[in-house]
Amino acid sequence: MKRIKLSLAFLCLCLVMCISSASAQNGTITVTGEQLNHIKNGDFVYPIEGVGELILSGTNGVTYEDSKLSWLSSKRRHLKVKVGIGSVKIVTKDVNKRVKLRNVSISGYADGTFAWSDVSLFDKEHYARWNADGPVSPYETHCKDMNVWNACSMEVTKDPIGILSITVDYAVYQVHNPLVVSENGYTQPGEFDHIEKIQLGRKIPAGWSTICLPFDCTTAEIGEGVTAHEFVHYDAATGLDFSAVEQLQANKPYLIYAPQEIAAGSLNFSARTMAQSTPQEATHSGMTFVGSYEGQISMQGKFGVANNKLIKGGAHSILKGTRAYFIYNAPSGQASSLNINIGGATTGIEQAEVAVQAVDGVYNLQGVCVRKGTSLHGLPKGIYIVNGKKCVVR
Repeated sequence: MKRIKLSLAFLCLCLVMCISSASAQNGTITVTGEQLNHIKNGDFVYPIEGVGELILSGTNGVTYEDSKLSWLSSKRRHLKVKVGIGSVKIVTKDVNKRVKLRNVSISGYADGTFAWSDVSLFDKEHYARWNADGPVSPYETHCKDMNVWNACSMEVTKDPIGILSITVDYAVYQVHNPLVVSENGYTQPGEFDHIEKIQLGRKIPAGWSTICLPFDCTTAEIGEGVTAHEFVHYDAATGLDFSAVEQLQANKPYLIYAPQEIAAGSLNFSARTMAQSTPQEATHSGMTFVGSYEGQISMQGKFGVANNKLIKGGAHSILKGTRAYFIYNAPSGQASSLNINIGGATTGIEQAEVAVQAVDGVYNLQGVCVRKGTSLHGLPKGIYIVNGKKCVVR
């Protein structure tokens, strides 16, 4: 559990509420002073225009008081929260919106002259705590970088507390349910869109194929026995090297193996955030592996995986969306292997034939010209390339 070091601060007595004008989705609200006088059914409930309500609750209730927190302090408007479990949350009545809390901060005292109180704000991965006393300056506990939906947990131990201010940074997301990511193209979500369910509108054939998705997922989510592999290296002599992964990153191309066909529309992924997507390229030694979300692209001159074969596309071949392809132009006169290796072992994917242009000269396997003309006489033992063909000198 990550612990965040507390800082001492005093927040001025004012109300600030702002929503980012750039996207109208990010917001920060600070409530303090007289604005704390919003108690409803034992909870603090404050309206956020156009969003919903900020709510602070506790198992033993929340009250508003305008009194001294200790005999050494001055009269202050505050929320009194008794010992127990509670939460800070933002709720919206719009079923098409969800709110994510980014940062939550509360400032105040332990409620009493000689009182001490532990106050914690936390979620599964973040934790912040004050150890506050009564007569000294106010304490602040600030739980940062949370990114949790709707609510942040709060716990008060030892003695009640008096809260002087509450600050919450949040983002409002438009909910879409479901979103179909089709092989024929799809409408990309906006920056602040949350997808309750994503349906993959393409089949995954049995055997080897390619995949590129606009969201993160795991191989286990795709299907039992499914494996995915990222492009990590290319060598003209040995071919393309891939490494197995369990987590697929958004917009990244992968080779994928499925032990049996997965029907179009049968894959559903739940509750994740998507932003506008651009497929990423993976390039090694001139070989590029890149995904596509377009409904179809021409595969002429490109290489794709189909029917367990690595095939160079012709004039009329196309590739549908959520797949990936290879781009490679072999250097003149250099023989190129497009054999695919997974973890050092070859796959069942048949190797593509790569035609090379006949050029004058004798080349080694590194593509370096070692002699003009085509004669191999007098060369050291080894493998050479002459007019695009491998020749052995023994």
